[in-house]
This record gives sequence, structure tokens and C-alpha cells, in this order.
Amino acid sequence: MKNCFKKIVTFALVCLVVFFAFGINAFAGTTKITVVWSNPGEDCSNEVMFSWQSTNSKSDFYFVEKGKDFSEGKAYKCDGTQTDVFTTYSYKLAIDGLEPATTYQYKISSGDTETVIYEVTTASVASSFNFAWFSDMHIHTGSTNRITYTNDLLKKITQESGGYDMILVTGDEVSNGGNYSCYEMLTDLKNNPTLQTTMWACVPGNHSYYSATESSLVTNAYYEAMTNHPDNGYDKLSSSFWFLYNSVLFVGLDSLTIQKSATTIASQQAWFRKVVEQNEGRYQYLIVFQHYPWLNALTGALAAGYYSGYKAWYEIFDEYNVDLALAGDYHTYYRSNKLYQNKPVSIDNPNGTVYMGARQIGGRAAGGSYYIKDRQNPEYFACRLDNEESTTSGAGYFTVTSEGIEWKMYDHKTMSVVDTMFLPAKRSINWNKYKDVVADSTFFTSAGTTGYVNFNTTYKYYVDSMTVKNSSGNVLATVNPALENKATALISNLSTNTAFDLKVEYVFADGDKKEVTISANTYGNYGEVYGFNVTSLSGKLNASFNYNLKNNIISKFEIYQDNQLLDTYNLSDNSGVYNKTLDSAKLDLNATYKLVGKNSKGEIIFNANKQYTFYGDLDLSGMFDIGDIDASFSEITSGKTLTGNALLLNDFNNDGLFDIGDVIIMYKAVKENKISIKNNTYTVVYLDFDGNVASTQEVKEGENATTPTFASVSGYTFEYLSASDKKVSSNLVIKAVYKAN
Repeated sequence: MKNCFKKIVTFALVCLVVFFAFGINAFAGTTKITVVWSNPGEDCSNEVMFSWQSTNSKSDFYFVEKGKDFSEGKAYKCDGTQTDVFTTYSYKLAIDGLEPATTYQYKISSGDTETVIYEVTTASVASSFNFAWFSDMHIHTGSTNRITYTNDLLKKITQESGGYDMILVTGDEVSNGGNYSCYEMLTDLKNNPTLQTTMWACVPGNHSYYSATESSLVTNAYYEAMTNHPDNGYDKLSSSFWFLYNSVLFVGLDSLTIQKSATTIASQQAWFRKVVEQNEGRYQYLIVFQHYPWLNALTGALAAGYYSGYKAWYEIFDEYNVDLALAGDYHTYYRSNKLYQNKPVSIDNPNGTVYMGARQIGGRAAGGSYYIKDRQNPEYFACRLDNEESTTSGAGYFTVTSEGIEWKMYDHKTMSVVDTMFLPAKRSINWNKYKDVVADSTFFTSAGTTGYVNFNTTYKYYVDSMTVKNSSGNVLATVNPALENKATALISNLSTNTAFDLKVEYVFADGDKKEVTISANTYGNYGEVYGFNVTSLSGKLNASFNYNLKNNIISKFEIYQDNQLLDTYNLSDNSGVYNKTLDSAKLDLNATYKLVGKNSKGEIIFNANKQYTFYGDLDLSGMFDIGDIDASFSEITSGKTLTGNALLLNDFNNDGLFDIGDVIIMYKAVKENKISIKNNTYTVVYLDFDGNVASTQEVKEGENATTPTFASVSGYTFEYLSASDKKVSSNLVIKAVYKAN
């Protein structure tokens, strides 16, 4: 694997990067370096978070790809921060721009002490992986058996699974968050060697909020000082966060803060919706985890925790089709049936969530049975171990593949499996259907001698690199959209009032490549062309668009089906409407229709692509009816394949294919007399001066988007939008174009 440092990162503290040409042998001095561990970055395939404590205010962090000498890596000179809750210096460091599925080594030097060498491995993009799950260890200086039991269970998991890639903890890993020695014991490698090689993700439990001496909720500052999870929660007071690991979107909820009021749960739920929506298409599975239980495993009640439990969340989980909801706190194991619309459904139902609660590890007291004979809602539970006792320990692991999620739960006393589950996949990540969309959305904007090549920012996480070349093959710009979080490449030193072609090569996350040629120009503001649409009129193509032009730049329009010219429209005025049925053209679901605006030299100034977008109208009659069912069977049996936007529009079960599952949905819609299966809506994305997203809007076909207010830019004046946001008829990426003062 090649050297990974494409980009040097994000810091939660001040770190200077320096190269070094020497190694340091591990040694222990008077300085104490403790509580060293790695936590997930926002995208674990290219980012990892680190945290540690030291009695010294300065630390050096050494980082290198495994198999190389530390002299070939990077050194980060870091300044510690003293918190209000501990006397040590707290360090937090995030490193991104890393290679997927790659193991790195790191060590820390502070004062006269250096740590041993640690390892961390980044996630891959979409392959299978294992992660261990446990909860409620309540580690403190007198609880060596709890660490021992944890390691026993992890060894068993390793034997059975071949190893685990990540550890997930649903709270209460320590007895008192305010007691520094609890975290020291948890992270001491003599006690817990897994921390030397494995990434941990953990949400706070009620014990995380406890002070050193009190058993009541005080603050999450203890937890925040000791961990370094992504800072992407719904507010600075919350310890909620999300991250992506392979094909899973994990959302960790701080269930302690939302206990306080209905206002905070509303804020957290609004944040949850935003997180899931902004990551749409990036994940196959959605797993939510928190400390407080979803269900009451003791009584069977559904309202475990008024603000944080099942009753508060199940409707939202139904809406976003959450796969798993994990929790801790009750110390006794339970697994629900898959629940949907507050009812049990079969495990292979394409909707619904499985709710689970973890066993404790180590026991908090001797004896005392959790058995309750007559529990409520027995039909909601697939497994509740009625012989659970307060001394019972257990843990398990999940194996995530493209086919589903497998779970195995182990009992510590017997080291045997006490529960299993296979949860079938209900969504897929299909790279191929997004590649045409990315290529087709490529466009160029200019501001004087500066140009920008853009594509639909919604899909930037699928694109590893975008390289822009001129017609001679010379590279003008290269960006890494997934790593740099942008979908724009900057080109400088262009000549004004010229037209030219650009070749744009995309390399996708699965290694596939796609090249597209686009027309570009630096003629400036030509006005606006909007509402380009193709509809069916008795099976014939009807094309329409609006125009309101400026500066006499565009002199004619041409309409194409793929590369075949269908019509030429010479302009006699600067504004108007084109609406014409083209008798020579027959609609084709897989065809791309192009509207091209040219100047008097024949140079391309404007172009827009469109596919027929009436949902479910496979017989191209202009309506959705029983004829479309016959046409859909014909498409499937003839071996034809829908591609690009046609696939996105007609893949109703979202499995990446147009197949019999989609036909069943269509048939049900016809039986219910639906005019169309769903309304045509489009995504309009506005980019600011720097190419960052200023606004994303869902707009119904034919309606106008709402132009956002763009921030002022020193030395520049906003001039116009790169495309019209009126009468929206396709997905759009619109860039704010500025001119230099």
C-alpha cells in the first residue's frame, strides 16, 4: 500500500508537523503517559482520532505505516490542554487522509517517557468486518476480575471469529468517570492489551457522569477529557457523534443529556435526521447505540427511559429504517424481534429495527436474580435470558457482510454461545448506478481567467479522485473529493472569451474509472436557460425549455437524442419558450437528451442533459397504468438493463437493479389507482465561492428553488448563478459566480 499522507489533518489541539530522521527506543521515566487509545474518525477508512493524558505539557506523536521505519513517517509536536476535571494534560489528535484497510503504528514521547508501539487499522470501503460489543464493565482499581472477564471473552471471540476490527461499548466502561484511576486501569495494557491494536468506540453511561466519589450525574466533562470521538454531535454540550465504518453508519447517542427535557430530545432527533439524510447512499446498514435501554428487559415495558427509550425513538427509526439499536445499563441481555410500526414483524421484513441490550461484565453484586415470571409484551422479545443473575457476564460480536449481519452472544461461565441472530440486508450500496450520475452532472463555470469543474456534491464520497485535462492531455487539476470533502476542481490562468473542451477522469472508491468530455468557455454571463424537459405525447418526444439571455452570446439551440441531432432553434429574441413535439424522435428510457446553446462561431456555451423522468412510465405513454406492468416484464425478460437516471427513477426497492421486486411495487401502485408511484422531486445544491455547499433543497418538478444568500467575499462581487434555479426539471448543482473587483 502506497504512502498514505495525502493530506494532513484536523487537529483538536495545536500540532506542528515535522519530518524526522531518527528513531526513539521505548523507555519509562518520571513523566506519566496514560489513557492512550484510538477512537473512530468520521470516516474510519481515512481518519482516526487519538487521545492520551500526560503529566507533561508537551508531547511528540510519531506515526507511520506498519512495515516502515518511524523515520519514514511523521512527527506531530503537540501541546496539551489542562481541563477543569483532571490535573493531567489532555491531548487530542485527528489524522485523516489515510489509506483504507491499512495498518499504522504510533507511539508517544512526553518528557522523559515514551510509550510502547501501538497499532490502528483503518476501515476498508465496503468489505466484510467484525466488531465486538459489550457494556457496563464498571472498571475501578478493585475490579481486576472485570478486566480479566473482558479479556477472556475477547479471546473467545477471536478464536471463533478470527479477530475483530473494532470494539463498541454502550457505556459505563468505568465505575466513576471523575476517578482518574478508573481510566488508568481500563487502558493499562497489562490489563487490557486489546487497546494496543484496536479502535474503541464508546458512548457515555451514567457512571461516566459520576464524580470520583459520588453516584449521581455531575458532568460529561470526564468522558470528554478521556476520549476523542468525532466532534459532530448536535451541540457542544452533548457527547453524541456519528461515524462510518465500512458499510455501516454508526450513530452514538448520549442518552444522559436527553434525560433532562423534551427540548433536548427534540434537538437530538433533529440532528439524527440530518445525519442520516446527509449520509444517504454512503451506508448499507444503520446502527444506533446508546447507554440507557430501549426496552425494559426486567418488566418487558416499552417505555424504558421517557426521553431516551423505545417510545421516544421507534417512529423515527421506522422512518429511516434503522437496522440495529444497541444499549446497555440493565446488565441483563435481551434481543427484541424486529419491530416495525410498534409491532413485531418477521426478521426478513424489509422494514423494522432489532433492539438489543448488553450483559454487564464482572458483576456488581453477588446473587440476586433478575428473573421476573410475568413480563409484559412477551411477543416483542426474541430472546431474554431468564436465568440472568447479577454475577453473570457476557459479550458478543457482529459479522457484517453485504448479505446481512450475524450476531453471536457468549456466556463467560461456560464460554458457550447463548444467542445467535442473522439480520438480512435490506438496502445495498451499488457503486455502478452512481457513476453515470456523477459523470452526467459534470459542468464548468468561469469567473474571468479562473474556471471550476464541478459535479454533484451529493456523490463526492464515491469519488477517490477527479483529474481535469485539456484536449492535449495535460493535467490542469487533480482533487480527491472523498478525502477533501469537495466536488470542485480549480483551474487558473485561462484565456477570456474562448471555448474549449476538457477531459475529466473520475476514479471511484471501488477502483473503477470513468472519463467524460465537457464543453467549457470563458465568455461569462450569457443569461439563463431553464426548465429543460422531455415528455411523452402519444409516445413521441415533446421537448420544452425557457430562456432569458444576455450579452448576445448564445445565438441558437440544438436538441439531441444521445448524439443524434433532432432540432435546431435559431434565436430571434432574447427571451421566450420552446415547446415542440419532434415527430422524428421516439422516447427511449435509456437515452440522454441534450440541450446545447451555441454562439455564432458554433462554440458550445450552454448544455444540459435530461432523461425521461415520469416515475414508472415504462411504456412511455405519458401516464402510469397497467401497460407499464407489461412493459416492465418485457424489459426484464428481454435482458435489457436500465442505467443512470432511468435506474435511479425506477429502482423502487433501492437494491441497485430493476427487477421483479420493482414490478411488484408497481403492480401494487396500479391496484391502488396511484397516478404515479411518487412525485418527481429533484435535489438542487448551491455551491459558494469556495465550492462548499451553501444550501441543499428538494424541489418538486416545475417549481422554483429558493436562492440562498451567499456570503460576501473580500475582493469579489457576486455576479450570477451558473445555472437557473427556476422551473426545476433535473438534479442541479449551481455555483455562485463572482467577478474580481
